[in-house]
Amino acid sequence: MSDLHKNLLKKHQPSPPPLQQTPPTADDELIITNYKQFKQTLTSEIYIHEALSFQTYYKPGDDTSVLFCVHGAGSSSMTFAALCQQLTIGIFMYDLRGHGNSSKQVPDYQLTSLVRDTQSILDQFVQTHPEITQIYLLGHSLGGSIITNIKHSLVKGIIVLDIVEETAIKSLTIAMPQFISKLPLQFTSMSQAVDWHMNNLLNNETSAQLSVPDLLTSNLTFQVDLFKTKPYWKSWFDKLSSNFINYPGGKLLILANHETLDKSLIIGQMQGKYQLVVFNTNGHFIHEDLPMQVSVTISDFIKRSTISQQQQERIVPKWGGKVHS
Repeated sequence: MSDLHKNLLKKHQPSPPPLQQTPPTADDELIITNYKQFKQTLTSEIYIHEALSFQTYYKPGDDTSVLFCVHGAGSSSMTFAALCQQLTIGIFMYDLRGHGNSSKQVPDYQLTSLVRDTQSILDQFVQTHPEITQIYLLGHSLGGSIITNIKHSLVKGIIVLDIVEETAIKSLTIAMPQFISKLPLQFTSMSQAVDWHMNNLLNNETSAQLSVPDLLTSNLTFQVDLFKTKPYWKSWFDKLSSNFINYPGGKLLILANHETLDKSLIIGQMQGKYQLVVFNTNGHFIHEDLPMQVSVTISDFIKRSTISQQQQERIVPKWGGKVHS
């Protein structure tokens, strides 16, 4: 998870809430226009699970493979917007319960509940898209923990973005509460909201202009009250490392910066059980900060995984028939 712990502690500065919004400027209008135009390039559907509605987005790719993306706490599916623009593979994204345009009144944020939601959404997606032949799961932060619990016969591998169990658990005790306490209660304009995120969380303005609008209400307040999720934090990253290491199929861990891997991950890497890629950046939202580099890494991983799977499947001899390799 790179130096997320340090960033949450030192990078954020408290901002007093404004009394009223300022009239939209040309910059504000341009941000909203580009944000809406991007969403129009996606197929938008509502999925239902346990009486909750989930906003989903899908962009078909140039083959029958799909990258199924799950975002982290306080974020939304639009955190993958810049990445979506870079990849040619099909991409499916959805807003977690209580996030984005999904149901806001939710009973809980337990990891088991989030996993049930995701499993149901994946199953529904596959049922309505029989043309899909293989799926790769991509999860950022909490989303990474969620996907390590998801199973489906079409899933060929998982990609976890910037999350390590031991570091994540430590950050929840001190860094997360301090981070939440310093969040602005409201912004005066969309431009100010983007600027705040650029100064505190993100390093790519183009990506920020696509992801930040999805985080806010019409009153420019945050859609998600992260403090209300506190009772469930202990469940979020439980057994993340072991679940990742033991997940069937290909595994890729992408980190924003070097940090100490826990024992399970160190042993797993030494045994060649997963691929580790580390970028030299200090941002937790690595897929937003470096969408091109991350997209190339993901594409290469999927390509190699596909070739490996094909080599393990049946061989068709020139004289006909099929034999196992």
